[in-house]
Amino acid sequence: MVEHVCAAASVLPSDWTRDIPPLDHPVFGSTLASLRLHLLANSPPPLSGAAACS
Repeated sequence: MVEHVCAAASVLPSDWTRDIPPLDHPVFGSTLASLRLHLLANSPPPLSGAAACS
């Protein structure tokens, strides 16, 4: 998520973020199927791992 924000702000992510692999599958804070569908449909596509801006 932070990688997405860094890209939108034209800021390079910190170097250590390259060592963190993306998740194998989406993780949700709720078991509600309707909420999962909403989150998947409304989340930015490039969300692929943890990161922090430099």
